[in-house]
Amino acid sequence: MMNAIPNAGALLELVVATAILAIGAIRDIQERAVENEVMLMGGACGLGLSILSGRLITRPGLYLAAVTISLILGVGLYRVGAVGGADSKMLVILAITSPGIALDRSNVMWEGFIAASMEVLIMLLLGYMWWVYARRRNRPCVKPPLIATLLVGFVIVQLCPILWTPMM
Repeated sequence: MMNAIPNAGALLELVVATAILAIGAIRDIQERAVENEVMLMGGACGLGLSILSGRLITRPGLYLAAVTISLILGVGLYRVGAVGGADSKMLVILAITSPGIALDRSNVMWEGFIAASMEVLIMLLLGYMWWVYARRRNRPCVKPPLIATLLVGFVIVQLCPILWTPMM
């Protein structure tokens, strides 16, 4: 349930995070790789926006929780080969740019952990579904564009408070 109307900084972070993910997803689909320069620019934009909006100062617990879980999941999944380097970097950039759920203000620590975990879960499930579909079409060597599936997961998680808010 939404506890407060989101401020302009939260909405701006939501838009910028979506744009960064969209750029990464396009590069991932077209080139099957995302350059480090693109990642660095996305991370710098996200961090700068978080500082300028004041949310990094007012909600440090949220950023700490989101970045921690993103680092743990990103590095862990990279080490076992479930995601590539660009995918794990994009997880951390997303946590820096728009941690938690921009349209909800329930519990800061849970918001950071739950949002990041759900985004990764949706990313992996959609990637697996894409992989299964590709195999059935006799294309076994094609890897799913996980940044695109992360974008879908991010949008779904961000829309959850709107979709589950009771209508009055």
